[in-house]
Amino acid sequence: DYAGDNFLSSYPEVRRLVDAACADAVRFSGRLSDDDLVAVLSGACAVVLPSFDEGFGLPAVEAAACGAAVVVTRESAMPEVLGDGALYIDPADDDSLYAALVQVLDDPALRAQLGERAAGRAGALTWDAAAARVEAALEECLAPVVRT
Repeated sequence: DYAGDNFLSSYPEVRRLVDAACADAVRFSGRLSDDDLVAVLSGACAVVLPSFDEGFGLPAVEAAACGAAVVVTRESAMPEVLGDGALYIDPADDDSLYAALVQVLDDPALRAQLGERAAGRAGALTWDAAAARVEAALEECLAPVVRT
């Protein structure tokens, strides 16, 4: 039962639709180890996240860190996070998704460019870099307190 899990609540319906339309073309892998996930993301032509509502978008950043071309919703922090390292779509516009998929799948040079730019952007998104930014912000906030 997936009713209580926001990430899996639509799985039965998605699985039914895929099985009815293209069961031989889609593999539901289940959970992957970190090493297997890196292999899948690194070997993907594109990682596509056409969400209607996305938070920070960690799966897109993970894909970017592996050098994958990323196609992601504009309805997220991704334009700010990945900048020119992704193609952005309107998740409510099927033509937008279709055009982005055709573009990235038909143009190997674009795919490679997106992957390189995405990896560069993701390189700045490490836990160490985040900790350094938090430390700098805390020092800035605390500096006036320490002086008085």
